[in-house]
Amino acid sequence: MLLENKNAVIYGGGGSVGGAVSRAFASEGAKVFLAGRT
Repeated sequence: MLLENKNAVIYGGGGSVGGAVSRAFASEGAKVFLAGRT
């Protein structure tokens, strides 16, 4: 896993691009934290 034991903060995680990026990072082993404007 490329991102194993790494943290990723995704801004705009509620949108389509942010959601896709967060899923990709999580599938590579990162711990994902999402932030949005809702």
